[in-house]
Amino acid sequence: MTIVMRVIIDSGILMNVTSWAALEDDVYTSPLVFGELKSSLSQQLFALADEYNRIQIVKPLAKYVAKVRAAASDIGQDRLSDADCEILGLALQMKEEDEVLLLSDDFGLRNVSIKLEIKSKGVKTTKQIRKREYKYICNACQTSYDYLVDECEVCGHTHFKRKIK
Repeated sequence: MTIVMRVIIDSGILMNVTSWAALEDDVYTSPLVFGELKSSLSQQLFALADEYNRIQIVKPLAKYVAKVRAAASDIGQDRLSDADCEILGLALQMKEEDEVLLLSDDFGLRNVSIKLEIKSKGVKTTKQIRKREYKYICNACQTSYDYLVDECEVCGHTHFKRKIK
């Protein structure tokens, strides 16, 4: 059986024109990524890559996105966009069939990828990262939670600080 390296990229990679030169393998992204592209240049690059089959746009199955959200919640990584969850869901889905590499400079995305045992690499940020887990502390009474809650169970306050465990 031949192992294929599938490279999954997020919007940050699509916004960085110089990143495109490094992309040689099969490149994939999710449909929601286009919505995160703000500049007309990055939108045009995306459209050209799609037109010339340099990138494949694949929507992951909902069960993989749900696994991503659960993993993110488990480590307190509450700042992932829907597009981030889709990218990780796509990587998780494809990881079942082939070798996968997630290219992203987004720390939150890469943090959850470690939890999900998905290989990741930065393009601008080449420093190796380690998994971080977070806790949330009520600003009013200092009660600590392992996950983000809407309201403190002790005092009812709704503002929390995020700290590394």
